[in-house]
Amino acid sequence: MTASATAAWPSPASSPAATPRQRSSRLPIAWHARSPPSSPEYLDNPRIGDRDDITRNRTAIRFLLLALAIPQALIGLWALLAPSSFYDDFPTGTDGWVNVLGPFDEHLVTDVGALFIALGFLLAYAAVNLSRPLVNAAAIAWLLFSVPHFLWHVANLEPYGTADAIGNTATLAWTVIGAALILFLARRSVRAQP
Repeated sequence: MTASATAAWPSPASSPAATPRQRSSRLPIAWHARSPPSSPEYLDNPRIGDRDDITRNRTAIRFLLLALAIPQALIGLWALLAPSSFYDDFPTGTDGWVNVLGPFDEHLVTDVGALFIALGFLLAYAAVNLSRPLVNAAAIAWLLFSVPHFLWHVANLEPYGTADAIGNTATLAWTVIGAALILFLARRSVRAQP
């Protein structure tokens, strides 16, 4: 860092009369990155210290996020690495839910596989982090995918046998319900007014 850059961002020690909030608001983000998370400069900075971690229902939220993330990522890996097999055989133990819907398109299947992996990663990262904004963003992103996916399949069940139609509907309904439960459980508690 040059002398002029150092002068532009004084350290907290250079302004002893300023309050911790006043001192921290003048510090560069790089200085905060070196501050321990428990330091007043870190906690008082509204850009950094106001993390909104989930404190209630943590286990249930983490379980639901991982219950959506892990299968999604595994299905995505299958579609990305073996698109023809995914097209013909997904899900295993059925007559196939993808191959009855139209001709094989390797580009489309691999793109969907990459999308599934990305969504799985986002959900898993939210499960590990449990920051309310991240959990909410992951659940909403998931719903933006899963609701239209569910509705399309419910409206297009005719190619399936009865067992496959029920399995497809139940599986995709779970993906919508699971994300809605995450949003419900992750909501902030409402404090009673005195």
